[in-house]
Amino acid sequence: MNKIVAYSDKVIRFLRITFVGISGLALLGLTLMTTADTFMRFVLNAPFPASVEISQLIQPYIVFLPFAYALHMGSHVRVTLITERFSGRVRLFLEFLPFLIGTIFFAVMTYISWIRFSASFRIQETMLAAIRLYWWVGKMAMPIGLGLMTLECLNKSIQTFNAIINNKQVVE
Repeated sequence: MNKIVAYSDKVIRFLRITFVGISGLALLGLTLMTTADTFMRFVLNAPFPASVEISQLIQPYIVFLPFAYALHMGSHVRVTLITERFSGRVRLFLEFLPFLIGTIFFAVMTYISWIRFSASFRIQETMLAAIRLYWWVGKMAMPIGLGLMTLECLNKSIQTFNAIINNKQVVE
């Protein structure tokens, strides 16, 4: 069982870092495209066609892909007003519960966003833009990012549950 958990932890770590890299490249690309479009628009009077629509397709990758990394790093907002007053197994259980709820919530959100993405892909939904752009390209980021968030919450749930059973502190 420990080998499976260790292997899944490595896979999740690889995916987490990969998705943060893709998100960073998307942000860099969006920044460069916006700068070039502004230059072309005001200096050469020849803006890029559909630059606003392209930016709408890039933004979900910037937002959804680094979700799991933020959870892993502890960057999400946490209220510890109650949990800091407890210690031992009670505190671990109070830390386990949000991860379990998060796993269920993000699994449902992944499923719903996958349905929306696949429907858009199936009909080849296009944006109203100067060039042909497909909505599904942007919609694909949500199920991918939320899917990894589900795995991250599940991983944290398993780690915390193991800590409850073994009465140990959770390794961050």
